[in-house]
Amino acid sequence: MIDNKHKGWTNFGTWKVYADILSDIEFDEQVDVLMLQELVDDVVFSQFNMKDGSHFVEEFAKAFVSEVNYYEIADFINDEIDTNRSYNEDRTKETRLLIDNITE
Repeated sequence: MIDNKHKGWTNFGTWKVYADILSDIEFDEQVDVLMLQELVDDVVFSQFNMKDGSHFVEEFAKAFVSEVNYYEIADFINDEIDTNRSYNEDRTKETRLLIDNITE
């Protein structure tokens, strides 16, 4: 069995889509697979005017995007959201404690 993992992700396509399309987006709410697929499709395919000529590039793009593990990306993003919320909640509690100690 060949291991196609790339930089810790399921495969190159998953890593590439996350790194180039999704990593710069600051998600505030939990994401799901369908939302990510629609977002990526919009970014990738909105640049093409495929009415004229060959659909060669579009077919390659569809094949590439179809290999992406959106479940893995959604889990990663949702874990980051949870971690950031937890961190922010802890920082807020620490700040409140400091303020309470100063004002006493």
